[in-house]
Amino acid sequence: MAPRSPGDPTDRALGLAGTHRTLSVVPSCHPSRASNLECPNNTSFECTPFAHYRTLSHTIAHYRSLSHTIAHYRSLSLTITHHHAPSPIRQIEAAVRDILPDVQPVNLDEASTPFLYMDTMDIRNTHSMAHNLPDPEKSDPAWPRMQIENRVYESFCFRKLHIEVAVQQDGLQVLHCVMYPRNSFDVPILSLDMVAYNGRPTFAIVDPCPVSQDLSLPRVYATSVMSLQQKYGVVTNSDIPEWGRNIFSDFCIQLRPESPEHVGRFLKYALALVHFHLQFARLALPVKSTDDARGPGKEKTREIHESHARFSANQLRNDKTRQILEKRFGADTAREYMERMMFDVEPFPPGRS
Repeated sequence: MAPRSPGDPTDRALGLAGTHRTLSVVPSCHPSRASNLECPNNTSFECTPFAHYRTLSHTIAHYRSLSHTIAHYRSLSLTITHHHAPSPIRQIEAAVRDILPDVQPVNLDEASTPFLYMDTMDIRNTHSMAHNLPDPEKSDPAWPRMQIENRVYESFCFRKLHIEVAVQQDGLQVLHCVMYPRNSFDVPILSLDMVAYNGRPTFAIVDPCPVSQDLSLPRVYATSVMSLQQKYGVVTNSDIPEWGRNIFSDFCIQLRPESPEHVGRFLKYALALVHFHLQFARLALPVKSTDDARGPGKEKTREIHESHARFSANQLRNDKTRQILEKRFGADTAREYMERMMFDVEPFPPGRS
């Protein structure tokens, strides 16, 4: 792919070029993040450790950078192995920190805290240092070991920015990211998933899921997404499941990569979309409420809430995710994890029922 010139209009719109010039609705991002989106086309994945954390005493310092703890703990990360390029996780977290000045870790309730780190070698959460337990041998009934680690943030616009990484001893690797705006914001739910086996990406999907009854996106948002898809040359090449058609937009990209170039294009697009989405959300204002029980603000807030509920209900129909979790952690834990950590729903605002 030919290199883009610094004056590329889409780069200016996303604030990714080394300039502070932007289009009307999108603020500029820090120039140092420009190179982070240049993921090489010959991309592969490997597992790399990052810090394990299990308590409610989360601070920004604990989440600040995967690179500070890579050498010290055994856990999970998907890393692009090409000239030490930053991993997708590090790039997503960097974008969150740079673009959302008020972002902070979420203080989870007691029932959800055990889901921050899950390990099939410690299903009952009895070991404080479970990540240090040795891997089982292939002849051991506990093989293959699965580990899942989660990071959860919030901001003025977002009630939950969830990043999950899972790795299984037989080579399965999963990156899952969902950005849930609050009910009071007319901002799509950004959903991103990537799956790899033995370092080879096999599945990827990203979509700004609409929070409207007719699955439409705000016009300025849709126009920008269309421009990004044309820019990076991404197209869907696999069928979207029936439950997905109930929540995904017309701009959903679902890919079964046929070459490293496909992976590279998808990563460039997905990371650019993350940047745009966060910038769009940072400028968004809450939907205006009114005292009128049938006012337009109330009706729009209800539509947004129902769209969030629709998103979570249909995601919970994903049998592939459920079956993998049930096989490794049991049906009860799988159900609670999916309902509490992955696809929970914000209650409708009090007094607006």
